[in-house]
Amino acid sequence: MILLLKKAKKEFLLFILLISPFLGMSQSSEIGIGFGGMNYRGDVSNYIDLLNTRPGGLIFFKRNYSPVVAVRAAFLAGQIAGNQERYNEAMAKYNELSFSTWIFEGSITAEINYYNFRDKYNRPKATLYVFGGLAGFYNIEVPSPEPQQGTIVKPAIPFGLGVKAMIGKRTNLGWELGARKTFNDMIDGAHDVDPSTGIQRGYRYDDDWYYFTGFTISYIITKIPCPYTYDGF
Repeated sequence: MILLLKKAKKEFLLFILLISPFLGMSQSSEIGIGFGGMNYRGDVSNYIDLLNTRPGGLIFFKRNYSPVVAVRAAFLAGQIAGNQERYNEAMAKYNELSFSTWIFEGSITAEINYYNFRDKYNRPKATLYVFGGLAGFYNIEVPSPEPQQGTIVKPAIPFGLGVKAMIGKRTNLGWELGARKTFNDMIDGAHDVDPSTGIQRGYRYDDDWYYFTGFTISYIITKIPCPYTYDGF
């Protein structure tokens, strides 16, 4: 537990470092939190199994460059897990692998709104959006007979879509679905073959993915001086 807290502290400091260039800027900014579920796809589970869903949450800082474009710095933490006991594939029945681990992620993503939902003359006060960017993540190492891959902090590409709505002049409520494409195949502790027995444990050319789906709420803390009237800006 102490090691887990130390790692979380390092990731939080990285998050603060990521958002520090934004803090002194005068344009519209938001702070927010999110909560929901995390899932995974990889060698232990080669499809998204809803029974593997585990809790996750995030905090974020966002700068709105315009009614359409925003940049978000976020810190995500949560669990992912997998268990082959429920699957009928031959390799799953033979190995019956299972794992559970924590993910800590810092990311910077760009958001593109489909609709200027903050303009007081527009209805409805909601919009779809897409996002994508870059991330670095750390996961608690899963015990495995196979050698680990990569560095302590590994790269990932976060992307997804969501919907958000104004529920007050300064408050937004949203829901998002995000995927993380990693370049690592040992998050679940399975990659290829057990070097001691030669038994196949995973698919060596299929990197692991993880996902976050949840609700977000944010509060606008600064406003853009603008000749046009935008509720919430």
